[in-house]
Amino acid sequence: MEKSALKVRVYFLKRKPENMIEIDQVENIAKWILENIYDLVWEAEFKNLVTPSISAMKFRVEPNPFGIPAVRKTDHPNLSVGDIIQIGSTYYLVLQNGFREMIVHKS
Repeated sequence: MEKSALKVRVYFLKRKPENMIEIDQVENIAKWILENIYDLVWEAEFKNLVTPSISAMKFRVEPNPFGIPAVRKTDHPNLSVGDIIQIGSTYYLVLQNGFREMIVHKS
């Protein structure tokens, strides 16, 4: 049986949202946050086990960890506190020391 590929996305935290609106006006807050407060910078598919730590390690040792970035101009070139790593359907928030799995409610 062939393993299916697992999509990994890395979102860098922007310094300011492009268009601030009232949170109660947003139907899907998680989608709004990702589109307005984060830039999708990297996206890749892996056929083997991937963890947030493995993804972060790639940023420490390689200048272009997943090839050419999706966004050329970012505020920072490497993972920072507040960035998000998405592995499959699970999101991880980058902390000072490690990662925290985020619970995203689908509406």
